[in-house]
Amino acid sequence: MEAPPRAVLAKKYEDGLIVEEGDVIRLRLEFTGRPRPSVAWLHEGELIVHQPEGRRQVDIGADWTSLRVQQTTRADRGEYSVKLESDLGVDSASFLVTVASTLTNCCDLLIDIDTCIDSRVS
Repeated sequence: MEAPPRAVLAKKYEDGLIVEEGDVIRLRLEFTGRPRPSVAWLHEGELIVHQPEGRRQVDIGADWTSLRVQQTTRADRGEYSVKLESDLGVDSASFLVTVASTLTNCCDLLIDIDTCIDSRVS
């Protein structure tokens, strides 16, 4: 029986995902559709190219797809989306990802501010 593609977003992603800089972003989406739809991952509207030995790895199973982004930086924050497409239709799902600075970076910033203030006082 044929059916249009349908994305099934897990509840754990509804409020977005927060990772620390340098950590790994792991996103997974279940989907349905017959025939099996084509799958495309995007970041801020730009197509993500699978890099087998690189930072961005896309896997596609019979009814799921996943994205793994290693060694995250602040540039990796934003909206990730999956577009599912077949002759019977199109569906998509989005994930909001925040990449937080590590505590070490925050402490470095505070030290820099203190140094700046101390230099102005002197």
